[in-house]
Amino acid sequence: MARIFAYIEHQSGAADDTAAELAVAARKIDPAASPTAIVTGWGPDLDTVCASLCGSYGEVWKIPMRLWPILMPSSSARLWQTRFRPAALS
Repeated sequence: MARIFAYIEHQSGAADDTAAELAVAARKIDPAASPTAIVTGWGPDLDTVCASLCGSYGEVWKIPMRLWPILMPSSSARLWQTRFRPAALS
């Protein structure tokens, strides 16, 4: 069984509409897989989003980062790759 991850964008405590679509797409790729949501941010909004995703995703990984909202998207991708990317993929 493959591990399938979905990075979930959110704002003001609400997950982006694509969160549900990503969960459905993940199950179409591998019906036996239980997709994992990855959510970054800080504060009570992060907790709210993570709680709302528990019904759609088998696991929800919460990565608290205070500076995440001020990073540029390209910087965010580089930060993700350098901090959280498994060594085997580097």
